[in-house]
Amino acid sequence: MSSIENSVMDTGPEWTDQDAQESIAQGWSIFSIVGREPETEAQLVNGKPYGHRPYELQAVLDEGVFADDGEAWDFVRVRVAEGDTLATKAVAWLKAHSPNEYAAIFG
Repeated sequence: MSSIENSVMDTGPEWTDQDAQESIAQGWSIFSIVGREPETEAQLVNGKPYGHRPYELQAVLDEGVFADDGEAWDFVRVRVAEGDTLATKAVAWLKAHSPNEYAAIFG
C-alpha cells in the first residue's frame, strides 16, 4: 500500500517536508493519489461515495505502527480531539486540498 517515497513532501507552506517526516515517524502521512481507476469514484467507503480524492491520509505500512488506514484515521481523529498541532494541521490541509478525504474521515 503506502510507502514513504509516495508521501506528499512539497505541497507548499501549509504542509511542509518537516510535517511529512513527523507524521511518517508516527506511522501515517498524507499521500498523493495518482492513476486511480475511474470506476473507484462510484465505490462506497464507510457507506459514503468515494468521490475524487487527490490526497489521502494513510498508514505508512513501512513503519509498522498501524495495520491499515482505518487505524491511522482513528489515531489522527483522537490526536485532533486532544489538540495536537500536527494532526490538526494535516486535517485542515486535507479539508482544503482533498475535501472528500476529509469528509470520509470526519463525516
